Amino acid sequence: MAATTGSFPSLSELLAWPTEHLTEAADYWTATGNRWYEVFNQMWRDSLSVDWKGNGAEGLRTRTYADNAEVSGLVDQLHGAATTARAGASDLYAARSRFRYSVDDARDARFHVSEDLAVTDRSTARSSAARAARQAQAQAFAGDIRQRALQLVGLDQQVASRVGSAMTGIGNIFPADSPTTTTTTTAPPPPPKCEPEDISELMHRVDEWNRRDAELTDEISAYNREKHDFNMNDPEERRESADYIRRGQGLQAKKDKLLADQRDLIREVMECGGKIVDNEIRWPNGTTSPRRTPTPTPSPTPTR
Repeated sequence: MAATTGSFPSLSELLAWPTEHLTEAADYWTATGNRWYEVFNQMWRDSLSVDWKGNGAEGLRTRTYADNAEVSGLVDQLHGAATTARAGASDLYAARSRFRYSVDDARDARFHVSEDLAVTDRSTARSSAARAARQAQAQAFAGDIRQRALQLVGLDQQVASRVGSAMTGIGNIFPADSPTTTTTTTAPPPPPKCEPEDISELMHRVDEWNRRDAELTDEISAYNREKHDFNMNDPEERRESADYIRRGQGLQAKKDKLLADQRDLIREVMECGGKIVDNEIRWPNGTTSPRRTPTPTPSPTPTR
């Protein structure tokens, strides 16, 4: 006997519903935004320090200032899109797990779930009453599986829509030059000045950020070395998987906060006249500070 569930993606497709593309996109957008900000802010800073006067110099400074301001907004948009993508990946993973648990519950009760999501009784109940009870149970499992499948597919569409909205307009980065773009006489703001004690305090904050980054790198590296291939048919390993996911999400949140703090520090460093060259921060007083490489990303959780 079987209880059918209608037309859906196949069982195998639903059990393997992808989420990694969202976290990979989020990492890429975050890194891209950080690079954009560094490059355009440095271009603006360089235009202010060049020993050049006249309309050409004013046009250069006006343009680099406008580009830097526009890129700052785009960086915020990229970081927002990254947050949306990571939240979507987490929601989809949870929805996929709920679907998987429904299928596992049916299988644990000795029902067969086929690729078309039909639920079939595998027992050999003899009495008509027992067969009727098993058929009712199969229908209940089929209804639950159908609901979970609909939720997963519907959520995937919602996530795609949210991510698409978050990225709206990001491709049209700079408008084409118009006759007024290069002839405007709006003066850029004067370069900010930092006192020696301000630079000293900023250097201390950079050192503190490097320390936090090193600690988080060690923490994520240790986390990634842990077992993360879980058998979702085993209740204990299900709990371990859920705990692993929860801790990974916490580490990702710490990494996001660290990257946001890094962006603020880069802006302040450049506003005080510092420059970032390769993996060093070069301060106005001639000293340098190391700039650490990006922290790793917590590993996803394979299941079987």
